[in-house]
Amino acid sequence: MKKFFAVPPSATQNSLMAQAGFKRHCIDSGRTCYHRRIHDPAFPRFHALVAVRDGGFELDLHFDAHDLNHRGNHGDEWAYTGERVNTEMRRIANIFAGNMPVRKINGPNTQNTSTTKPHSKKRSIFEILFR
Repeated sequence: MKKFFAVPPSATQNSLMAQAGFKRHCIDSGRTCYHRRIHDPAFPRFHALVAVRDGGFELDLHFDAHDLNHRGNHGDEWAYTGERVNTEMRRIANIFAGNMPVRKINGPNTQNTSTTKPHSKKRSIFEILFR
């Protein structure tokens, strides 16, 4: 499934794909290749090829499933269509449009936005019982 995204000049394809949970893998035929695993094993996974053009980029998304004879499924119609691929493309489009929250990591000199209380100093059993 292919879709074109017009992106702001300050955004890079690497940062946008990272927000969507994809990791850069390689460059294939002039397009940058990204993967997003579904589970811990390498397969199944989503495979996205990104080509920069016309002030944005074209995202070519399909589903990779590991088969027993290691021939891949790039020639199979089901890898490029269907609800699984449509749902993932909608999720990516929502993240790029800013409609879905992206998890942020607090760096130095940034305020913690977490709702959990910071851990207090650990107390010994003696301090707990006798103070």
